Amino acid sequence: MIRSNLPLPFLYRLRLQAGAAARRAMSAPVNYRDARPVSAAGRTAASRPAARRVGAGDAAQFWQLFIDQYETFTDVLCASAKAGCDSRRESEYAQLRRWFVANYYRTASRVRPYLEAEFGEAAALPSIVDYAGQRRCLDALEALFLPPTLREVLKHDTGDLIPRVARISEAIYRCHADWETAQAA
Repeated sequence: MIRSNLPLPFLYRLRLQAGAAARRAMSAPVNYRDARPVSAAGRTAASRPAARRVGAGDAAQFWQLFIDQYETFTDVLCASAKAGCDSRRESEYAQLRRWFVANYYRTASRVRPYLEAEFGEAAALPSIVDYAGQRRCLDALEALFLPPTLREVLKHDTGDLIPRVARISEAIYRCHADWETAQAA
């Protein structure tokens, strides 16, 4: 490759910038009208510094946050399965879904074996193409938070949503108990 101090041509730079903007626009839908949660420091959650490597104390805090978010998520799902979907529950689902989509990867490797043990390999769950281009089946929890709306989750409910949430909860709490005993040892 020949290197020179000549700048890149204008149209080439413009094409690169347009491609980057298009990839950013297509990557994750963002609703700019949503209220951003404000932290204790007065900054919005989106303006916080980038996450650092997770330590032992941070892992415990994140695991507790995961359990709290999971319980709120299942409350919304079960209440909607019983009483139907309204705009408040749809909004709560959207916020919790965003949190799970952004953070589930941190606990997925720990939780998936428990979910597979609870539901078995024969569970007919939808499959997706992951970031590496490989097709994989969703786990039982992902199948609940990946649909874009709560109405979509309820549309595919065959009357077994609440018992399925109870089985997922058993697996999650068993995983949490095993993790706590491993940390205490």
